[in-house]
Amino acid sequence: MQSAVKDNEYYTSYTIAPMLELLWAEDMTGEVTRYKVLFSITTPLAHMQPQLIDDTVQGEHLFRVSLGTFAADVVWWNITLSGVVLSVAECNARGFNVQELGSQNGFKTFTLQVPFTDPLVLKTNEEGTTLYSLHLVFGLHVLHDSSPLAYAVDLESRVVDQGVL
Repeated sequence: MQSAVKDNEYYTSYTIAPMLELLWAEDMTGEVTRYKVLFSITTPLAHMQPQLIDDTVQGEHLFRVSLGTFAADVVWWNITLSGVVLSVAECNARGFNVQELGSQNGFKTFTLQVPFTDPLVLKTNEEGTTLYSLHLVFGLHVLHDSSPLAYAVDLESRVVDQGVL
């Protein structure tokens, strides 16, 4: 399977390389002639819409989001949080939990956890509640041709202030 990006949309195609072997025998001599043909077959590009799962945990004050599935040739390059571009290593050093989860079929999903207390999370107080907002952009690349793919996400979580019930 191979990934492609066109107009910031994610596509995949499959390639197989079957071998066809033709055998035939001449009637008089009994000799068998073998002819082997190896050729590639590639499917047309198919649009794949990445699925976003927002598993934000209000009680833990934690944004939790997953994005996938992608083929093995896609890597998570960086992430932009509220206008600040961070590498995956910088995110982990900052205390975010950034993971790449692979499956047995060769696909992968990217997960991110950001605490509400991080300075990049916007906080708005409204009548006994706090609204936590996070605008992020996943920066992905296809390995074989360095095609960039950006996937923007807006997350919000409204938490009732403890003193107000």
